[in-house]
Amino acid sequence: MYKNLIDVAKRIVAIANTREQNQQEGFFSLSNLNLSDYDVTYDNQLTEILMNLELDEVMALQTIMYLGRDKDYNSNLTSDEIFLDYKKYIESLGIKTKELEVRQMVEKMPLGKYITDGYAILGIIL
Repeated sequence: MYKNLIDVAKRIVAIANTREQNQQEGFFSLSNLNLSDYDVTYDNQLTEILMNLELDEVMALQTIMYLGRDKDYNSNLTSDEIFLDYKKYIESLGIKTKELEVRQMVEKMPLGKYITDGYAILGIIL
């Protein structure tokens, strides 16, 4: 399933990386009165992309995000086995509504790096 989401993942990574780069460059300084405008624009774009997916697709991307963040996996397994093993672990923690799962992803910083790293662990370079 995660292989079918590569194009969506690339779009998410591009938006998330732009959001995070702008934050690092000071676009989000406390003196910037448009802070919420920038934040809302990127967050809304990410939310819209993710909400247009099925819940199982959101959970697949969330699995990759956490895999890239935590880097806690058995390297003796194949890419598909790593994904399925980690997905089983993530789902064992409980799946909420799609809205909550999407919000949990959008709030992550650096989301783009986590997804990129997760796909790299699975042998796919975004």
